[in-house]
Amino acid sequence: MLHRGAVRHIAFSPDGALLVTSGADRTLRLWSARTGEPLCQPMRMPGQVYISYIARGNRAVLAASNDGTVRLWSLHGTPDDPAKLMQLAQLMSNRQIDAVGGVVALSQRERGRLAGRLHALQPILQR
Repeated sequence: MLHRGAVRHIAFSPDGALLVTSGADRTLRLWSARTGEPLCQPMRMPGQVYISYIARGNRAVLAASNDGTVRLWSLHGTPDDPAKLMQLAQLMSNRQIDAVGGVVALSQRERGRLAGRLHALQPILQR
């Protein structure tokens, strides 16, 4: 289950047990860092994946692709704080969901507000 094309990003889980790779083939792949064995089927994205994270406790994988899509895959139930992951997804994609459910670009003011809260995300993410 190797990537077809270049690997664009690699991230370890906070405890070092897992590794996620993301690539030009529009997939993420989750591996055992100890054995190198794949742990699940490839996770697909609509665009090339350029960044990915594994949340603390190995509960979720978060990824962003070059078309602006941000996705969250739950590995073992719900992440510790979905609101914090949503803030990171908004920053990564430069988009947010408006009051009527549409997707709109973040304003400079809103982007600054979310970026100011980025430090709160550090405990749940591992780059």
